[in-house]
Amino acid sequence: MARPATRTRDLVSVSVDGRGAAWCDGFWSGDAEIIEDARLAATYRAAVPINGLKFEAHGEDALGALIALHAHLPGRTIVVESTPEFGALLAERAASDAPETWSAA
Repeated sequence: MARPATRTRDLVSVSVDGRGAAWCDGFWSGDAEIIEDARLAATYRAAVPINGLKFEAHGEDALGALIALHAHLPGRTIVVESTPEFGALLAERAASDAPETWSAA
């Protein structure tokens, strides 16, 4: 089956120490340890550190799922595929000096 010319669903993916994981339209796939930590972070809306800032994880949309995928090893997570909102969220929060946990929702 050929790959669609345009994206049809939200997809985010990460690489952690050579292992990969992804979230697409509500479904998690990839390395079992990364997915387990991401699901737990999303379920409990954990505060996940990214670039020295804390963000609230959830599994309701691609942005919250990408934050949850960072829960396994936040400092060693490489974003492979992301939503445009992720970069904007990081830039916005970095410009602010409020110390609380930021919600992506």
